[in-house]
Amino acid sequence: MKPFLIIIIKYSLILFILLLADSWLFSYAHIHIPEYIPRTPIRTYGFTIFCIYLPLMIIALKSALKTEPQIKLLKLFVIGFIISSVPDMLVQLIRAMIYDYDFFMFIKEFWVTAFGFTAYDFLIAFQLKTKRTGILIALILLLCVVIKVIEYLFPQLLPG
Repeated sequence: MKPFLIIIIKYSLILFILLLADSWLFSYAHIHIPEYIPRTPIRTYGFTIFCIYLPLMIIALKSALKTEPQIKLLKLFVIGFIISSVPDMLVQLIRAMIYDYDFFMFIKEFWVTAFGFTAYDFLIAFQLKTKRTGILIALILLLCVVIKVIEYLFPQLLPG
């Protein structure tokens, strides 16, 4: 377990620093960054978080897999979940204190990112461990359907 603890601490710290820097860049830096990527409905802030998160998680989970090649998919997923959830919760706590969020707003901000990170963690762990791309594509399509159902049933939970 000790090598995994080192991996978790290392990549959690890196993700925390990068998420904090991203939050500062979009909130406090006096740089004009458009809210949306031009001619798309994609928010710039969310896109940068995705660009930070995805390669970092692939590297972190590959590192865990390299440490123990026989690791179970569930354990690999849990490692990814911890790496992504702890830094995100800390960044959301810092943002909650700065912007004086109420508890519901904090939970909403954390829930949305945690759900997204958790889904990505599973998909990354699944692909790295099994290398079954066809099933991965089916899981991604299923995730899209679940998001649309949540968006339809609980529109107040999703940002935007």
